[in-house]
Amino acid sequence: SLEAAIDDHTGQIFAQATMASHVKDSDADSAADDDDWDTVAENAYGAFIHISLQDGVLSAWRRCGPMLLASVLIQGAFAYELFRALPDVEDAPHFCAIPSDLQLAALGVFVTLLLNNVTGMASAARLSLFSTEFRAAKSSADVAVATVRVHWVHRGLAFVCAVLTEMVTWTGILASGILFILTAESVDLVIRSTVAIIFVQNVDEIVFEAYCSAALKDYVRATKYKKPELPK
Repeated sequence: SLEAAIDDHTGQIFAQATMASHVKDSDADSAADDDDWDTVAENAYGAFIHISLQDGVLSAWRRCGPMLLASVLIQGAFAYELFRALPDVEDAPHFCAIPSDLQLAALGVFVTLLLNNVTGMASAARLSLFSTEFRAAKSSADVAVATVRVHWVHRGLAFVCAVLTEMVTWTGILASGILFILTAESVDLVIRSTVAIIFVQNVDEIVFEAYCSAALKDYVRATKYKKPELPK
């Protein structure tokens, strides 16, 4: 079962870390360097990256593939169909027809909320490609540190499957949403559409919460990855 596999894998991590003298007996020892570690996002993309770094891409597809596909297809289909349905900006009869202050407010809210994902995508890219260590906590007093040992091919595939796809869908939603707000025919349509588009952007988190097992959620939350050092 997944729970048994996770317990066995965590035990292997602790065994490896103990041999390397990397087990910390108190959370006070790890608090000082806590800023050097980060978790993957708690969504379908983050879960896929986490399993890829632990057990490889094939295992990630078995455990998280359906969640990832559902997120990508829903977000991608929404952005594509919305973009197709939009009139040409030059020919749109209602382009910028609603009050400009409301339009600017809606654009500001929409873009600001979407920009919150940029930091997460950048972190996911760094961790999936360059993180070399991770630590798993059995409790607040026991933290085991081990090396990420997957081949670089798995890292590259994880980046393509779970980072690049999110960037593509995010860009599509951003472009379609901005054009939709600019060509909306009425005030209420602007407000309702802004909320609806943001909801679609959060589908990956909803899928993760709805379909991810409790064991895998705990596995993702209990594991932190060493942030790669940026060039100075």
